[in-house]
Amino acid sequence: YGDVNGTYAEFNGRTSFADVTFDGSVEFDNASFHDTVHFRDVQSTEPISLADAVLERGTISLPASNPPFYDFTRATIGDITLDADETIAENLFEYFNITETVFDDFDFAKYSAYLRPDWKLHTNTVPDAPFDTNPCPDELEATYLKAKQGAKAVGHNKAASEFFFHEMRFRKQQHKSRIRQSWPDLVTDWDTFKNSAVSTVRWISNATLGYIAGYGERPRNVIYSSLFVVFAFAV
Repeated sequence: YGDVNGTYAEFNGRTSFADVTFDGSVEFDNASFHDTVHFRDVQSTEPISLADAVLERGTISLPASNPPFYDFTRATIGDITLDADETIAENLFEYFNITETVFDDFDFAKYSAYLRPDWKLHTNTVPDAPFDTNPCPDELEATYLKAKQGAKAVGHNKAASEFFFHEMRFRKQQHKSRIRQSWPDLVTDWDTFKNSAVSTVRWISNATLGYIAGYGERPRNVIYSSLFVVFAFAV
């Protein structure tokens, strides 16, 4: 197939793309798949764009040879099974651009082995990845906020905990970025000075909570911090 434009399309019945090769752009932006959808062993020279789309249930299975990339930016992912040939399975999430994606009944428990130990969703580091590998902190905070909410909804507390940790970490980066942006006008503009001061306080608070308690998700940080205080005062 050449270019495929399924933008704003409504798929009300079972939809299947199996052993299909796309040679041009593939866009299903803002499309809605209300029934089961399958992308099985699909190959594509361009990323398969599902930005702002809704996928209620189905399967996306990556082939061993030339697996395509899927763009889930702001998409709503329901009971979708992500699968890959065993030769690339360990890099499963490398082929999906997860940016501000909503997870609605997505079973994170199936993918714990793929996400450990870092639980990173923004990880497109395989060769020729067509996505932005250095997204801005506000996008990343929103990404992990929505992932946390999705994990909580299906009762996967470990995933929710790890995603919350990343959410807070990228919120800290936002504060740091705002502080740096304010430097040129810091001494000449009162509003800039006030906003910078607020961002500085928030950055310090966030960093302190992260180091001391791991945002409440790293109990060992509390132990280490307590031991440090004890030894510091003992000396």
